[in-house]
Amino acid sequence: MPQQISRLEEAMNRRQFVKVAGGATISLAAFLAGCGSSTGGSTNSNGSAAIEFLSVQQEGMGWPLVLSTITDQYAKTHPGTTFKVNFAGQTTLYQKVQLLAGQGALPILYNTPPADLMTQLVKNGEGLDIESTFQQLGVLQELQPVAITLLKKVFNGQLVALPFELNMEGFWYNKQIFSQNGLQPPNTWDALVQIAGSLQQKGIQPFSASGKQGWPITRLIGNYLYRKLGPNALDSVKSGQAKLTDPAYVEAAQAVANLGKQGYFGPGVATIDYDPSVDIFLQGKAARTTSASSRSQTSSAVWGARPRHL
Repeated sequence: MPQQISRLEEAMNRRQFVKVAGGATISLAAFLAGCGSSTGGSTNSNGSAAIEFLSVQQEGMGWPLVLSTITDQYAKTHPGTTFKVNFAGQTTLYQKVQLLAGQGALPILYNTPPADLMTQLVKNGEGLDIESTFQQLGVLQELQPVAITLLKKVFNGQLVALPFELNMEGFWYNKQIFSQNGLQPPNTWDALVQIAGSLQQKGIQPFSASGKQGWPITRLIGNYLYRKLGPNALDSVKSGQAKLTDPAYVEAAQAVANLGKQGYFGPGVATIDYDPSVDIFLQGKAARTTSASSRSQTSSAVWGARPRHL
């Protein structure tokens, strides 16, 4: 990672300080002109930059923390460089990006909104063709090929967002709770449901989840479908080859709905945000949660992972 950072910094010219993260995208106008709006960030002739990042993560954690560290390194040779994080919750990002784009005030960096909006932003000149730009800068090889392939699949063959990490996503479980109750991570969906029922009978919340964010639970539906129909399950819906009302899709939705109906997600799940749902799990108040390996460094001694092969 340090070598990649160094090579990227060397490649960026003095008017174009660019660091992107976790599906963050770069405002085209700010990047090419070397300046943004009064709220979006700017660069000076000496190479210093005022950088803003519209992030779904809070300052001091995750991607903002890494970018802040990179900025501090850059500022050592380009005094006056600053980095500011503007937080937008996952549920408000779509509307926030739309609003700022309409005002011509998108920051230099912003977390990628849903694919439909991002595709439109690119058409409107509000997103950078990262592939051609990084080819010109000689740093495209620093990106993992598999990440490029995945992003192009999402964004209609274009590279308009940069990955900051590649994660394994799955069910994470509290090893202490499982051990104390003589349980092993399940290998099938039926076993997963059976264990959930057993835990609930003992007064242990089987899962922590965020119903307020929505996506942590709906992703369970998607992953159920991937295991049943393969990786193109949702692409088939997008292309019109399948419908969400087809039996397999209804089955997936019902399977996840049944978890909620049985109370396995715990009380008040519809009002719980994502970070609090993770905290519930980390505090040992729930046996399992759904997350990505980006969080695996936290309390890794007491919780394990089970990829979604169910």
